[in-house]
Amino acid sequence: MIVRVFPRKKCRFFRHGATVAVATFFLWSTPAVSAAWNADTVADAFNTTFYIDQGTRGYYRDKTGSTAASSFWTQAEEIETLLDTYERTGSARHLEMITELCNGFTNTNGTNWSWNDYNDDIMWACIAFLRAYQFTGNTTFRTIAKSNFDTTYARAWDTAGGGGMWWSTDKTSKNSCVNFPAGIVSYLLYQTLSDATYLTTCQTIYDWGKANLYNASTGGVFDTLTNHGATTYNQGTFIATANFLGDVTNAALAAKYGLAMGTASPEGYRILPQYGDGDVAGFDGIFARWLARFMVQRDLAADYLPFLRTNADSAWSQRRAADNLIWQKWATPTPDGVMTSWNCSAAVALTQVTPLDDYLPAAQKLTGAIIGTDGSLNGGTENTKLAVFDGSVSTYFDAPTASGAWAGLKLSGGKSVITSIRYYPRSDDASGPARMVGGKFQGATKLDFSDAVTLYTIADTPPIGAYTTVAIHTPKGFTYVRYLSPTNGYCDVAEVEFNGYPEPASSAKLDGAVIGTDGSHSGGTGDTKLKVFDGDLTTYFDAPTASGAWAGLALSGGKSVITRIRYSPRNSTSGLQSRMLGGKFQGANNADFSDAETLYTDLAIPAMSDYFAVAVHNTKAFAYVRYLSPANGYCNVSEVEFYGYPVAPALPAGVIASDTFDNNEGTNYSGWTETNFTNGENVPLYSEQNARLEWYRGSVEDDHVTVNNSSTHGTAATIKVDVGALDGTGTFYIYFFYQDANNWYRLNVDGSASKFQKRIGGTISQVGAAGAGVSIAAGASLQNWEVQVGSGTLKFTAGGTTILSVTETPGLSSGKVGLGGTDRRPVWDNFSVTDNGGTSTPTPTPEPTPEPTPEPTPEPTPEPTPEPTPQPTPQPTPQPTPQPTPQPTPQPTPLPTPEPTPEPTVTPTPTPAVNSPTEFSKKVRVRWKGRKAIVEGTLSDRDGVRKTTATANGKKVPIKLSGGENWQIKLNAGKSPVKITLTVIDRRESRQVKSYRVTLPKK
Repeated sequence: MIVRVFPRKKCRFFRHGATVAVATFFLWSTPAVSAAWNADTVADAFNTTFYIDQGTRGYYRDKTGSTAASSFWTQAEEIETLLDTYERTGSARHLEMITELCNGFTNTNGTNWSWNDYNDDIMWACIAFLRAYQFTGNTTFRTIAKSNFDTTYARAWDTAGGGGMWWSTDKTSKNSCVNFPAGIVSYLLYQTLSDATYLTTCQTIYDWGKANLYNASTGGVFDTLTNHGATTYNQGTFIATANFLGDVTNAALAAKYGLAMGTASPEGYRILPQYGDGDVAGFDGIFARWLARFMVQRDLAADYLPFLRTNADSAWSQRRAADNLIWQKWATPTPDGVMTSWNCSAAVALTQVTPLDDYLPAAQKLTGAIIGTDGSLNGGTENTKLAVFDGSVSTYFDAPTASGAWAGLKLSGGKSVITSIRYYPRSDDASGPARMVGGKFQGATKLDFSDAVTLYTIADTPPIGAYTTVAIHTPKGFTYVRYLSPTNGYCDVAEVEFNGYPEPASSAKLDGAVIGTDGSHSGGTGDTKLKVFDGDLTTYFDAPTASGAWAGLALSGGKSVITRIRYSPRNSTSGLQSRMLGGKFQGANNADFSDAETLYTDLAIPAMSDYFAVAVHNTKAFAYVRYLSPANGYCNVSEVEFYGYPVAPALPAGVIASDTFDNNEGTNYSGWTETNFTNGENVPLYSEQNARLEWYRGSVEDDHVTVNNSSTHGTAATIKVDVGALDGTGTFYIYFFYQDANNWYRLNVDGSASKFQKRIGGTISQVGAAGAGVSIAAGASLQNWEVQVGSGTLKFTAGGTTILSVTETPGLSSGKVGLGGTDRRPVWDNFSVTDNGGTSTPTPTPEPTPEPTPEPTPEPTPEPTPEPTPQPTPQPTPQPTPQPTPQPTPQPTPLPTPEPTPEPTVTPTPTPAVNSPTEFSKKVRVRWKGRKAIVEGTLSDRDGVRKTTATANGKKVPIKLSGGENWQIKLNAGKSPVKITLTVIDRRESRQVKSYRVTLPKK
């Protein structure tokens, strides 16, 4: 069943001839704080207070203390405030919320909105859905908007009065509040569908509206044909449509009129009208949104930015201290008590769209390798694609062909989001600027632009002798960008600048080992910190102490950047939710949180049985996260979820970790010819040969990419890669066992020498002797290299010939695999790594060769193993028996070894893979002390060790732990070898087992 939420009637104030004053004047109460507003805080406060997260759906509630959704048109407009926020932040969580809100909207209102009698309401929903499509790429949103616009336009537009759209189905009034939003929708449909009929529709609506609802001498926009009062709502939508259609003169005049509305401020700029409750409460946010877009797209910051910042400063200064909400009257303090989401939405829109460098993405001018159409019309070396990016407006590209030529960049540093484009036409020829009309700026992830997305199309002749700036609102990241010439345009352009920032990393729910305050208020095993992360809203933590308790995670997989937090208060009893007020969510890199940084502080009392989601904008990576209870809060929280993305450690020079390489971003080539890897325009594209590889892209001298494989591997591995060079030779590296910047092994190859190197504890040394160099000249075929890593041997083969083989027992047994280079631009292809022996499994040493003796063993499986000892337990869960011994039966007769070795030798027995965080030493030490054989080793567990037991040949023996990681077992002299098995139970009740076969040395 679809529940209809009927709209409020925005234009009801004028239905009976009533008038509304252009502005209401109030005494200035509090001076604005200069450039001090925090856009993150404003958006977070709004979303924390009003957003209701229902999993795949969401909605903004009408007011505090209510669960009812706001009305049809105000919900659509509140979705737009989130769209404004996402444009600013690029946050993955905000992008998720956009989809959730659109899903929630259709769940409540259906996908066919013709039941709504008010045509303007439908236009606002169409705008929200089309902008949502532009960000998410979800074509369903576009389809819904198109269908509803087409239906509404057909019922609302007629020739009465020369044209125009009726406000509602009763056809009593033709108003600005429907016609100019309809102009926005039709232009967005033209923009997203490339269907020129919608551009014609937009122009038709605008022309009628300008002729009938606009005062061309003052810039005021009439509300209706008979009521000539103006509101910021109508001023804003007129500016938007005029700007879309290139009518800059009238857009500027309407903007000037809007700037004169409202209350005077000490700064000399007016504060937008102090509208009251009801539909008018959000009008100023609509005006701010479209004024800011007009300002950015037309490079008019000098005219409008001080005004917008004055309003943002004023709104910020009037926020409510308890929860940072800001109402619609920006010259007076936000009152206490119940607050509606609609009244607070205008300040959100204002603060998100008003540029303040400290809170914008790190947008900057982007650089990269120049790509595009070769040559020039005159056949010389001037007027080529290079001129487009040389920084000089006096040079220009004049392509050899009239149509289809292009000039672009392969962006440095991986994918980037484009936020704005500046371009300067060819100005030595009076017809040069006109040749750009119809030209397109595009982004792509494939070099041939087969997946091109048009970012902006030039609709009007740009001014001669000046830059034109346009804002781009497509948050997708691109590897390649270009200007594509229109028909007969000869790609005549003097300069093009792309501005943007690196594509944000994707966000996912993070997991890890539960840490925090032990125990519970009841003293039992329930209501502990474990309940905070069990996914159950009915359970909760009730700490043993009133203040200072906490619950958190030691994050799996290393450090992560936190992008979002979801939480729900204790839901067992009403009235206890206020215990979270003032609680802090923190990140740290020390387990004791001595370096804690507060990510978010709970400033509003959360509702029962509901999740609250907040965005986090601290870009630092943390290994530990927690919720820290406020005083007398008893850490009462039901659930906490941290979202974010892992951060790979910094790699050495030449191995540059960037964004994750998408295997679907280009054609996969199996090899390269001289042409396609030396012309400066093609990049190597990778075939993923091992499902466990995770690719990263980076840049060495801009043109070609390095990769990094973040999967870990054991001590035996084979690394293969095809290697080439773009422009000469350089030094090429293959890293293996890369753990951090100070601990790694690598192969170092250039034309003069090949050598293995290691850096342990920050000290670099050569491993073994150097071998012959391998010269890779530009234009030569790619050579296949192979590095074999084993216990005791490192081997390098190039083109089937062994170049280098050295003896080395690596001091590091696992790590990442990477490729890099210096001096020249390397070309890599067909990279793969094979773990010979399995992930993180120690390589067998020569002495434990598989035993040929058919020793009787309790295992029912007869297959040979390096040491056919019984498996610890077939089930990983802890047994209820008091002796959790790993063998069901003792081993009275251990495997006899034919050679009594004079030295202690130990071989790890393979144990079941359990994804354990426990790290055991690979070998143990054996020595005699009197009549006892002392066996010693180490273990560590990031979850914390709760209990450790040991057996020798199946019989339990005492084990001594010291120093947190060292263990020791004393054995009586007897038959050798001895099978020692350790069983570790960590603080998460996870049970891990490790076995060793120990040959006792002679006394």
